[in-house]
Amino acid sequence: MSLLSHLSQIACLRQNMATQLDTIADTLRSLQVNFDLTQPLADLSAASQSLRQGVFRLMVLGDMKRGKSTFLNALLGESLLPSDVNPCTALLTVLRYGTTPQVTVYFTDERPSEQLDMDTFTQRYTIDPGELRQAENKAAFAHVSHAVIHYPLPLLQNGVEIVDSPGLNDTEARNQLSLGYIQNCHAILFMLRATQPCTLAERRYLNNYLQNKGLSLFFLLNAWDQIKESLLDPDDPDELAQAEKRLHTVFYNSLKDYCDHYEQRVFPISALDVLRQRLKSPNVPIQDPGFARLLTTLDQFLTQERARAEFQPVVALSHRTLRDLTEKVQLRQTLWQQNVAELKQTILQLAPVFEQLVMIRDDFQTEIRQSCDRNATTTTTAFKDFILNLETTFEQDFAPYQPDLSLLDLVSPAGRQQFNQSLETAFQRYLNDQLLRWSRSLEPVLRNAFQTLSQRAAHYGTSYNQITQKILTTLSGQSVELPLDNAQPSWAAWAINALKQPAETPEVQTVLASLNLQSILINVVAAIGASLLASSLISTMAGPITLGIASLGIGALQMDQIRRALVQAARQELSAHLPRIAAEQQQPIYTAMVQYFRDYEQAVISRLDADITARKADLETLLAQKQEQEHQGQCELEQLQIGLTQLQQADQAIQQLYSQV
Repeated sequence: MSLLSHLSQIACLRQNMATQLDTIADTLRSLQVNFDLTQPLADLSAASQSLRQGVFRLMVLGDMKRGKSTFLNALLGESLLPSDVNPCTALLTVLRYGTTPQVTVYFTDERPSEQLDMDTFTQRYTIDPGELRQAENKAAFAHVSHAVIHYPLPLLQNGVEIVDSPGLNDTEARNQLSLGYIQNCHAILFMLRATQPCTLAERRYLNNYLQNKGLSLFFLLNAWDQIKESLLDPDDPDELAQAEKRLHTVFYNSLKDYCDHYEQRVFPISALDVLRQRLKSPNVPIQDPGFARLLTTLDQFLTQERARAEFQPVVALSHRTLRDLTEKVQLRQTLWQQNVAELKQTILQLAPVFEQLVMIRDDFQTEIRQSCDRNATTTTTAFKDFILNLETTFEQDFAPYQPDLSLLDLVSPAGRQQFNQSLETAFQRYLNDQLLRWSRSLEPVLRNAFQTLSQRAAHYGTSYNQITQKILTTLSGQSVELPLDNAQPSWAAWAINALKQPAETPEVQTVLASLNLQSILINVVAAIGASLLASSLISTMAGPITLGIASLGIGALQMDQIRRALVQAARQELSAHLPRIAAEQQQPIYTAMVQYFRDYEQAVISRLDADITARKADLETLLAQKQEQEHQGQCELEQLQIGLTQLQQADQAIQQLYSQV
């Protein structure tokens, strides 16, 4: 597999880049006696750690019994996950490399994680689809968060991490857990079954969670070989070609809203045939043309496009570190001949200039807070209007979710209990889908807010550069021309990168991983709690709704009459509760929105303060050394030049490594 060899090359590049970053960090540490280098050292450490732990994360999504586990076993070349005729995966499972097979199960409550062997895990946490359908209103293993399987397989060893999800629409809580992984995955592999094109459940999941999210989606049409079973003459190539063409047309119409290039994103595969071949003849090239094309596409996507996106910020960090140190060293060179009195006078003259840097900090902080208040208020107002307007379109919107029950089901206590459970599930999905629809309307508002803040960060960064240039000129007595491009200051570059969607910069992801547009929207919806809200509503609404339907009388046995009565009774009860819902949920939404802007503000202002402090500290260190006659003049400058040369060599090495991608 060329994919394995290319992944191995990328893994080596990661390690080599991390080594060069460590070299830069070691050089900076040797210069700390002269300069305050706290922030760049922290950034280099975060980037190096990110590279050493770097993986390409793939997530496999799809409804139950679409062949997800069989596909993963085929991809891995080993029968690792349960893929028999009956059992299906009931947990979100993460596959990572480990020297020995081991499973760790994590729980939703405070109980400690549990370590199991593979056989015990398979026996305990797989479930028959029939049992899953019978427990439709209850989450399978609701007390379990997810599982992590460590296994010694080449694909995992070469920097791939795979997330295997349970069926779609399992529970809204588990959907939220899956979403947390989705936002951090490099590619989403969505499994469909060739003989059952795009069900309503699959469309619902695509519309709610994946469409227009900036995700890299690949669609796998599994069991493509079963098309032959429906043909009059399975051995007739013309009849098979026509059937495949018709099926591709159906899938194209179903998937065109979710992928721009059908031929590059949709792959007909036969996962079971590939698995059989790989287990029997692991060294023979894969015969399935769709599966082979998928591997080639993933190879190009991961080891070229995604690798460049991962490494480019590392190149930028190295270059920025070199630029900043060059500025410090050049300033040091212009000052070392001044005596103590001259240096004191120069520093004293700069006090008002440093105050201008503080004013920039204060002005930008004010704008961040204003944006926070404005967008949090806009969001909560929009939510209130949205909730109060649900009644207007309720009958049309709720129709796809209402439980399919007859009047006779309400006669017995068991029937009424089943009705209440089904109604609660229906309301959970209805409310969750409506909230997600509302959150999508927030995307342009928040994107505009982020874009505005990014532009203001660039504006203040330019002003900041102008003032620091004035500082350099005052200190040296002449115009200072830096040998490198004088781009945005480090804090401003960070502030701009943090607002990109998604942020690729390692130091941004480490400090402010939460400031991601999709994460914000997901957590705003989670703050509302559709499941708890639905349970609360049903506890007060179920009785009146049941009475409303029962009032039809025993003769009203037509399903359409029952459905209309259900919707009308539900609408009447819901309308009475909407003002309360709007009032109760505004504060959680406002708080969730404020938290993200506050995190951004704290991180940016902290960096800006650190930059101002470092500039002052560099001058104070030089003055103290002069006063204590520890300043060694030419010898020190030679050491600084050696350090600068080491940084230049490491920066060039990183650029050469990047050119290999």
